[in-house]
Amino acid sequence: MHQEVSLCSLKLQIKTKIVYLIQKWGLRFEKQSDILPLFYNVYKALLANGVKFPDPPAKTEVKSGSSGGTEAVPKKKQEDRK
Repeated sequence: MHQEVSLCSLKLQIKTKIVYLIQKWGLRFEKQSDILPLFYNVYKALLANGVKFPDPPAKTEVKSGSSGGTEAVPKKKQEDRK
């Protein structure tokens, strides 16, 4: 009996994590849906089919570099490299 309860608990944890990741990736790639449509399209299709997702996290701003990519660390100035 105890093993059944922990198996059910594990299945719920896995389902919760999967739903969380699908939502996170769907929201993250929403603006790039023309380049990476799969993440956003799966998220929207699941929403339309009634899958319950956690409340979306507060939106944070991601800064883009001049090349269009995101930067995690600010670039060093030319004088800092010497």
